[in-house]
Formats: sequence, C-alpha cells, structure tokens
Amino acid sequence: MRSSTFIDCDGTLFNTMSAGPTEARPIVFVNALGSDLRIWNRTARYLEDRFHIVRFDNRGHGLSDVPMGPYTIEGLADDLASIIQSMALTRPLVCGLSIGGLIAQSFAARHPGALSGLVLVGTGMRIGSHDFWQQRIDMVREGGIAAVAEASAERWFSDEFKAKSPETVRGWINMLLRCPIDGYVGCCEVLRDTDLTASTSGLTLPTLVLNGSEDPATPPEGARAIADAIAGAQYQELPGLAHFPQIERPDLIAKLVGDFASHLAN
Repeated sequence: MRSSTFIDCDGTLFNTMSAGPTEARPIVFVNALGSDLRIWNRTARYLEDRFHIVRFDNRGHGLSDVPMGPYTIEGLADDLASIIQSMALTRPLVCGLSIGGLIAQSFAARHPGALSGLVLVGTGMRIGSHDFWQQRIDMVREGGIAAVAEASAERWFSDEFKAKSPETVRGWINMLLRCPIDGYVGCCEVLRDTDLTASTSGLTLPTLVLNGSEDPATPPEGARAIADAIAGAQYQELPGLAHFPQIERPDLIAKLVGDFASHLAN
C-alpha cells in the first residue's frame, strides 16, 4: 500500500511517499536537481513488495515548501535526517541521484552508523565547476527554467532513448518547467559551492556506485573516483545510459539496488 504524507520538519513542509512493508528494510530515494519523487515511480514499483520504500521532494521542489535561501549541502542533509527521524526509519539504505547523491554522502559523513549503506547514482564528490553553475543560475534568474530545460533534458537521457521515447522526454521536461525557480536556484547554488572530496574519502559504509556510460552531466570518471575513495565500495557502469538511468531502465536500477540491499547487514 502506498501512502502520501506531508511532514513538517522544523517549519518546512515536505511531501513524502512510502510503500511496502514497514517491517522490511527501508530504502530512501533522494532526487536530482529540478525533479520530484515521481522520477523513482517505476523503480519503486519493482521494489515495494520486498522493501519499505520512502521518497520525498527536496526543499524547493515538487510539493514541498520553498523556503528562503541560501541552501547548503549541510541543510539538505539535515532535511534527509529529519525525514528519516520523522518516519522512524532504522538504518535505511539511501539511494541518491545527482545532487541526491551529494546529499546522501553529506548525511553519511555527518551521521556515521546511521545508514546500512549507500547507493550513489550519477553523482560525484563534486559535480561541475563553479563557473558552470553560476552561469546556470544567471540564465534561470534572467529567463526562468525554460532557459535551461531543453539543455538539461539533453543530459538526462541517452540519444537512443530520446529517439525512441520523445513523449516521455517531453513529460519530464514539463516536470522540470514546473520546478519553483527559487528552489532550483537554491540547489544550483549548493552544487556550485559543494566539494565533498575530503568527507567522502573518510566513509567506510557499504557503498554501490552506479553511472551511465553516456552521462554528460556526471561522467563515469567522477563516479569511479567515489568508488576509489570509499573503502570497499563497488562500482558498476551502465552501458548506453545517461544521467537518469532509473527512467530509461527502472528494472535494471531496481535489480541492482534490491540485490545490494538484500546483502547488507541489519
């Protein structure tokens, strides 16, 4: 059974969705920039018979509140901590995509022992350059999210997927266009200012790193660097996939996440 709930965390309202047996291992999914919890819909359906699946909209995104900035990676990690605490989740596995992967890394570094493991998808210890994100911020402030939507979607999906599923691509662009500008810019500022190389290098928890071979937003070398930095981490490249592999191959992502979760200690 799926349950949609709004949770107030220190005055900020978060939109959450949970599914699956509550006594099972919890898996918390953390979204990418400009997206909402729907990006995990199909992946979640493959997993919710065996796991307690929790999703939520980041601050400034989806149906969650859009608080005043500035946003910080520590603040976004605190949001994740509040969700986990409010839902009484015990040592969940956290799966983060893109900025969601940065949030997951920051949380794990600040709360050692709180997680059973990490799955990091299409992310890095730093994503992009300061100048890249500042240019993105300036474009959005001047022209709205429409100024960057098409270019973002180009990075989300492989050429093959864009050719085969143009309607699906258009639908996800619509999601991006509806993202609140203040929330989008706030998270762009986080991406501009965040480098987790030092803290991630100290992590020791079980970690699976996944990256599309055709991902221009977070190229595979950044993901391999995470796997090299975290003792015992596993790395798997996803042939032919781009920045949103959970949209292109939800079955594959669900299998990889589910298999990894099944082998974790309680």
